[in-house]
Formats: sequence, C-alpha cells, structure tokens
Amino acid sequence: MSSQRKPSAMGTAALNLLRVSPDLVVQLILPMVPDGSRDTELVAAVGLALARLERAPEAARWFLRLFELMPEDVEVCVCLAEAAMEAADPAMAVTALERAFAIDKAAATPAGRRARVLAFKLEKQLGER
Repeated sequence: MSSQRKPSAMGTAALNLLRVSPDLVVQLILPMVPDGSRDTELVAAVGLALARLERAPEAARWFLRLFELMPEDVEVCVCLAEAAMEAADPAMAVTALERAFAIDKAAATPAGRRARVLAFKLEKQLGER
C-alpha cells in the first residue's frame, strides 16, 4: 500500500508494531485513532491487525475507509475484498475486485494476480449458495 503523503510518526509506529503483534496494534493504537483519520499508514495498520486477528467485519470497515482514501491502489482493493469475503459480504468484495480489475486489467502486479484468485474463490463461494 503506497501513499503519496509523508508517513506520520503514529502510522509508522503502528506498521512497525504490526510486525511484532497485531494484538498490540488493536490494544494500543486503535483507541488513539481519531474518527475520520486520513492517515493511510495508520488506517492500513489497524485494518491489517484486525484481519490477522480474524476480526473480518471490523477489518473490512477499516479497509473500506482505506479504499475511500486510496481508490487507485490495487493492494487496498484486494485487502478490502479479502476482508469482505471473510465477513460474508460478497457485494463489497465484488465492488473491490471490480475496482482492482479496472486498475490492473492485465493482472500485471502481484496484487492484481491475487485479485484474480479471489474472484475465482468468490465465484465458487457464490455458486455453492
């Protein structure tokens, strides 16, 4: 996930802490994140921490926030799609995957290729219902 802004100290700290313990990100950082934060590194760290802790519905909300801040980032689209699929929200997953396909039509990036795999899995999940 790339950002054009200079990373904030808190966002950088959260991403570094994520490497050690997603639990600590949720316990220590999440309560300090202001509503409507536009700090992409901070929002990403919280979303990734929640995803790693298998708290998919919450992770999806954070990735949706990140998706709104970074709509041209394929990796953000894929993170949102993964969390939405885990949270049993196929409509959100489809929206995120469609955006990923629009950005990376040829699946030229690792995230673009992951989007294709997720689309296949989502199609299979929806077919089984």
